[in-house]
Amino acid sequence: MLLDKYFSVALIFSCIIGLFLPGLEKIPSPFIAVLLSLIIYLSCFHINISEFYKLKISSILIFYILRFLLLPILLFYCAGLIVPSDSIALFLFSLMPAGISSSAFVTIFNGNVVLSFALLIVSTLLTPFVTPLLLKQFTHSVIEIKTIDVFFTLSLTIFIPIIVFMLTRNVKLLKSVLLEKGKSISIVVTLFLTTVVIGQQRLAILENPMSMLGQLFLSSMTYLIFYIFGWIVSPGKTLKERITFSISSGANNNALGLSISTLYFPQSVSIFLVLSAIPWTLSFIPFKWFVDFMKNKYND
Repeated sequence: MLLDKYFSVALIFSCIIGLFLPGLEKIPSPFIAVLLSLIIYLSCFHINISEFYKLKISSILIFYILRFLLLPILLFYCAGLIVPSDSIALFLFSLMPAGISSSAFVTIFNGNVVLSFALLIVSTLLTPFVTPLLLKQFTHSVIEIKTIDVFFTLSLTIFIPIIVFMLTRNVKLLKSVLLEKGKSISIVVTLFLTTVVIGQQRLAILENPMSMLGQLFLSSMTYLIFYIFGWIVSPGKTLKERITFSISSGANNNALGLSISTLYFPQSVSIFLVLSAIPWTLSFIPFKWFVDFMKNKYND
């Protein structure tokens, strides 16, 4: 597919359109949830149910502890020494679970979709309990993440699409079309989602871009750490599994972090989360180059 071949270029254009096309900020937030649900539904057609029985729960839990507990604490202390003004924003940013759209990118990069779903569900379900405790312990911020709200979002964007998939997976015509064209449709929807997400933050990003270059650089470097971390903590795994761990580490739930920062933290923290939407998107470009290189290496 042409978009698959030139995915990096298409992603850049999606960001540019999102930044400069007016009106996107008026799109209601529930529309994003609908797009995410569609992406999850399309990803389900690449699931082999038998693969669930092969998952090692211990590996998933160890990865969760390393990536979503220990790494954020390490980054918080490092940021406190280097950029103390952004340490809380970086801590909150690092604590966010795997993003709902991470499964779409795992599909696009030919990773392990089943493993991606498992990492997504585990990291998201634990967030309402773990994140407030860590923020209170290390930043002395007392916040209350409403578990019911997180569960509702999780239900809408993950569980409902899976249920719909289970009900429709044996419809031969639909299954045939989506097995053949599902990845292409996922790419188109993902690009459109990128445009909308960037567009909703365009005013905050464009308001004073020069003064925000430092935070933009910091969030970019943090994403680089996320992806590298996901790759190096999965030695001995298959290429598909390493791709999945890396994406689940890097493609975090930035939208949830932005919501929490808006409700409970100063504007400077929210601005950091807003700016991180740009490297969140663009980080897939070098990662795709890296994955293509590793695929050639594995084939050799």
